Amino acid sequence: MKKFLVLLCVLVLVTGIAVAQVSVGVDFAIDNVTKADDGEWGPVLTPWIDFSTSLGDLGFYTYLDYNFDFTPDFKDLSQYANLYLRLRYNLGLGSASTLRFELDNRFLSFMISPREDEGNNVSGSLRPAIRFTQKTDIGSIYAQAQARISYLDAAGTTLRSRLGWSSTFGLALYGELKSNIDPTFDFYRGVDAYVEYGAGSFSSYVLAIIRKEISDGILIEPGFTLEFGDFAFTAYCDFDGIAAGSGSITIAPAVSISFSF
Repeated sequence: MKKFLVLLCVLVLVTGIAVAQVSVGVDFAIDNVTKADDGEWGPVLTPWIDFSTSLGDLGFYTYLDYNFDFTPDFKDLSQYANLYLRLRYNLGLGSASTLRFELDNRFLSFMISPREDEGNNVSGSLRPAIRFTQKTDIGSIYAQAQARISYLDAAGTTLRSRLGWSSTFGLALYGELKSNIDPTFDFYRGVDAYVEYGAGSFSSYVLAIIRKEISDGILIEPGFTLEFGDFAFTAYCDFDGIAAGSGSITIAPAVSISFSF
């Protein structure tokens, strides 16, 4: 917990006094409810906080969470944190076009307890991205390329190429091709598809992740968010292993409550 507080203080100092928005929340998820009878499921409690601020066309975003991953009997507990740092710059190209440059650094699964004596207790990735957006009468169309460079593990370098559209009436969607840049891995990794619709204080989405080998299973994640003033309630559920050779589907529901100020 002391390390969590230290990380939180660092976030506040880095973000500075001119914070445009702060959000705090807590998530509760269950890894695999289909394995509850076998004792292979596990509840995860995740408090989190994020900051965002901007100065003209330059934006800065930070996110920190702390995960309490329990065993089904609540006797054993592992603790780990995730930290995101993002810098973004928007370059206007006339009245209808924008070129956005983004640099995202992520430290994932920073193990607090238990820690391994050998190897990394954290994985890290640097994610530079560029996006071109064109406004039209039917909404905004954009194309984005993002590289993911892993530097604390052997995951290699990957590229995500995305084409998306945000309408003027609340509908948004994108398709994304995932590939490997590192020649030691196969080029094709899979595709993602995403559809979202929002109206007023309600929004819902469906995410589909199709892996390289269909036998590895498809993940479908539906979810929705309800906003009540500065409060928001989100619920979603992962259905993983669809069309997998084993025929077993993993179900992982989660809920989140947040407050922004």
